[in-house]
Amino acid sequence: MKLSVLLALSFILLFKALQATVFITHGLGTDGIKYYQNSRYIDLIKESAQSLGHDVVCIPWLDVDSHEKGFAGILPQERISSAVKIAKEILNEIKAGNKIILIGHGYGGQVMACATRLLNPENTKLTDSFIYELIYSIKNLGQDAEDVDQVLTRTINPETLLKTLIWGWKISKTVFNAIESSNVVNPNLTKLIKQNISLKFIDEIKAAWIDAFSQVQTYKNKLFKNGVEVFDCKNSIQIIYTIGTANNGDSAFLPDMKVVQNHINFYSVSDSSLSILGLSIASKKLASRHPRTTNIEVLLEPTKSFAPKHAEFCGNVLMAPWILHIPNGLKIKNLGGFEKFEWGKSGIVTFYANMVPSFKRKN
Repeated sequence: MKLSVLLALSFILLFKALQATVFITHGLGTDGIKYYQNSRYIDLIKESAQSLGHDVVCIPWLDVDSHEKGFAGILPQERISSAVKIAKEILNEIKAGNKIILIGHGYGGQVMACATRLLNPENTKLTDSFIYELIYSIKNLGQDAEDVDQVLTRTINPETLLKTLIWGWKISKTVFNAIESSNVVNPNLTKLIKQNISLKFIDEIKAAWIDAFSQVQTYKNKLFKNGVEVFDCKNSIQIIYTIGTANNGDSAFLPDMKVVQNHINFYSVSDSSLSILGLSIASKKLASRHPRTTNIEVLLEPTKSFAPKHAEFCGNVLMAPWILHIPNGLKIKNLGGFEKFEWGKSGIVTFYANMVPSFKRKN
């Protein structure tokens, strides 16, 4: 066989080995579904993916006709149930021999992360951790210390927690009455507020997890013929990008780092994940520390550097051409300071209109 033919075959095999399917999904509510399927932002990501040999699949996790509209997906159990669809699509691509890259925006990042959890057969009892999200909400631990959930929420005395819950429930009865009689507040929002100071929702979330986990594991076993065909979930996801995603420390919505090779969490210090009708729900912006997770603060500089708000941040066309090139594509070319990038070390990236983004490590 001629050398030229061998080189061509080698190139094809190498190209195939690097090829991946990129799943992209939207954030909270139904308003953004169409944008994350057909927009300049998506076109730019597709162009970037094509240059790398990747395919792009835009996958909604909510029904576009949901009656809850802007509040669809606000409940944790909704996001767990919605993750089933994404987990099944991931399995289909793995079955076809493709590598997987995930890009999730806002709460869609939690749904993507939840899908990675559902793939792992070890995660049978994950929703016990929702008690910590409840504690987080009550004590308003809005600090962006990366280890806040390990240091603070898991050392709260149970008696103190119970007293806090009772106190919170009593003072909130009149608030509930006012909310429920209002004609501007969505029923999903009302339920969310109740859940955040009540333990009653834990059972509903656990039931959602058990059902979702069962669906995904059953589908996986059927797809891979009950073990006749080998499937190992470990490192089956090449990388997950979360953009403007709340990271309140609940393990059901954190990427499973046994399943995921690497995690990039893009965040902005000016991002408020949910601010509607004067209500602002605080969220922790930084992902939990892990040797293969990197938190990157985002600045945008079309004219001058600024930290974007949530609506300016998610789906921004300045970021779109570069997401899939961060970190490796820019690191190996020594571009934009990305040669200083290290997994597990936080950094700041500034995106520009007509030049390579610049990166610097945080101390």
